[in-house]
Amino acid sequence: MGWKHAFGTFADLVTFGLSKGLGG
Repeated sequence: MGWKHAFGTFADLVTFGLSKGLGG
């Protein structure tokens, strides 16, 4: 369960970074 939480947080950060990079 811990790794799922870590993966979810990482995915959220990546999505946020991509949206910022695309000027979203």
